Amino acid sequence: MKRSLKKEVEKITPTRKTIRGQLVEKIKLHKQQYIIDLRILNPISQSFMGLDAVESQPALIKLARVKGLDIIGVTDFYHNPQIDNLITLARAEGITLLPGIDLKCRLAACDDLQLTAFFDPANLGCEIDLLCSRLNLPPTVKGNLNFKLPLDIDSILKEIENLGGFAILSRVDQTPLRMSVLKKAILSYGFVTFDLVYPESAAIFSRNWPKNNFNLFSFSNAASLAQVGSRVGKLSLAKPDFENLKTALERKKTTAVTADASEDSARLGR
Repeated sequence: MKRSLKKEVEKITPTRKTIRGQLVEKIKLHKQQYIIDLRILNPISQSFMGLDAVESQPALIKLARVKGLDIIGVTDFYHNPQIDNLITLARAEGITLLPGIDLKCRLAACDDLQLTAFFDPANLGCEIDLLCSRLNLPPTVKGNLNFKLPLDIDSILKEIENLGGFAILSRVDQTPLRMSVLKKAILSYGFVTFDLVYPESAAIFSRNWPKNNFNLFSFSNAASLAQVGSRVGKLSLAKPDFENLKTALERKKTTAVTADASEDSARLGR
């Protein structure tokens, strides 16, 4: 009698494993999928084609809403003018806008690695000016996509993250120099989020690191209103806010590289 009672109690008493599994499922159920485009050029930029700056800012936000974008990233090289106004306009339309800045820097043999750093919109983009100051950027490089920072990636990432931001690798293609440092970027620096120039480049990641979880996107790189949302990504989040995005997209803990990164130049491009 006692044994059968004990068995019945065990049947209805949840184990730690069961409770943990239920909690995981509960968290998953509360997540929603959001449509994102984190590569839209600031309409104030000289490279942006179309309407004048005054008209293009509200037009950009309204178009993002019409296209069903939940989260957008607005960036420019080495500055981001009047981004505070865009953030305010986006809030009014129920869109999360991440203020960002594009940078080119050095990693090992590659001096043309492109980073995009994003910051909390609650601060209206003020971290971008602070970052430019800390990196000692001259005013003449604002908007210059050909300028390459004479700094290593370590010091740049340190400044970005000290300001509460996070960085992703942008415009990743299969040029030999960029491919030569991809392994190092993943294993030594913990990058998990990549904006690919060509969507088919995703095969490189699944082939070389099948057990890793990457965020592989191919955003619009919009330099005109017509291009906004032309290529988007989808991301499951509890809320479409900066903290949840940062947790999902930021660099992770790293594993030391056991082989020289330069050996991957030819192999990764196959």
